[in-house]
Amino acid sequence: MSRGFYGDVKPSMLQERGRETEIDFINGYVVTLGHASGVPVHMNTRIKGLVRQIERGDLQPTPDRMNDLGAQTAD
Repeated sequence: MSRGFYGDVKPSMLQERGRETEIDFINGYVVTLGHASGVPVHMNTRIKGLVRQIERGDLQPTPDRMNDLGAQTAD
C-alpha cells in the first residue's frame, strides 16, 4: 500500500489508545446470527472475546497465541 496514494488512512480495526475496535460490528454480528440460527460460530466467538481482552490491555496478541487459537477451534 503506497502512503502517497492512501495518505493517512488507517485500517478500521486498528487499535488506538482509548478507542474500541469494531469487533461487535464485524464478528459480533456473525456471532449473533450464528446463535440465532443454531450455527456454531466458535472461532468468531473466541475472536470477539480475545479482541475485548486486548482492548482492555489484559492480553497481548502474539503469533503463538493466534496459532493456538486456530488449533483449538479447528473442527
